[in-house]
Amino acid sequence: MDRHCPIFDRAMPVLLDELEERGLLETTLVVIMGEFGRTPKINDRAARDHWPQCYFSIWTGAGLQRGRIIGESDKLGEHPITTAYTPLMVGTTIAELAGVSTEARAEMNVLDGGRVMEELI
Repeated sequence: MDRHCPIFDRAMPVLLDELEERGLLETTLVVIMGEFGRTPKINDRAARDHWPQCYFSIWTGAGLQRGRIIGESDKLGEHPITTAYTPLMVGTTIAELAGVSTEARAEMNVLDGGRVMEELI
């Protein structure tokens, strides 16, 4: 909290402002995501462990609607109570926004069976 968050809190708005000022935000996808969420409960070491069941990401640019929130967790942040978005769906959505069509993905044999997170777009 004291090390990474202050750096992120300063860097992220500057990046987005720069992309906006240069006219690049509409064609640049920015995704902020970790590989895991964190447990909703503090462990016996006063820390939080990896928690793959529920986590968040931030998406902007590439023509996405701003300020949109999709998905919802239970009141403790332990489990999704709406659609659970999977890594396959994330990869498929990123590929689609980058212009890699369903047909192109099939030809490359990547992201087989993934669906675009239309709710985000």
